[in-house]
Amino acid sequence: MRPAPASTAAVAAVAALALAAPVQAAPLERDRYQWSDSGSFDDCGFTIDVAAHGGGLAMIREANPSTGGQFFRFSDNYWLVERYTNPANGRWIERTGNGIFFELPPSEVSADGMVFTYQTREAGQPFVMRDSAGTVLMRDRGAITLEYRFDSLGDGQPGGVQLQDPVLVRMSGPHPGWSSGCSDLARWLG
Repeated sequence: MRPAPASTAAVAAVAALALAAPVQAAPLERDRYQWSDSGSFDDCGFTIDVAAHGGGLAMIREANPSTGGQFFRFSDNYWLVERYTNPANGRWIERTGNGIFFELPPSEVSADGMVFTYQTREAGQPFVMRDSAGTVLMRDRGAITLEYRFDSLGDGQPGGVQLQDPVLVRMSGPHPGWSSGCSDLARWLG
């Protein structure tokens, strides 16, 4: 027996809804930005001058109803260029980066609906160090996932309070920049 055309349309509509991808909340804020900065620091036993610029697209999405309107997800698709120079000898290195940082859906922790755990993921090539000849000295690439505990303050507005330091959940790909420090800067610029 063949179904009537109206029931065929109803079955097709239900099937389309079942197969549809979840709808993401519309951006509450969408900001295409550029920045530049410069300065010096002396954390490694010698002065290092830094000149930097970058930009990207940052978005805050409307709160998902499943969070009671208390958690607004953030994402940032960014690029940057930073030049580190030792003014005593003129040697310099350059750090470039291009990646995306975003927050994953949260999980409610407290009965009052104000405290959540959530994860962030940064993916792409956020860190490449090159010397003045263009030789790659260090490169981070892949993805890093961190977990946070967050109090939304129950005010229905973006922002709130981090309740703990981030916890590393997963790191995929090489990330030598995580253990890099003054010894590398001294070797490259000293």
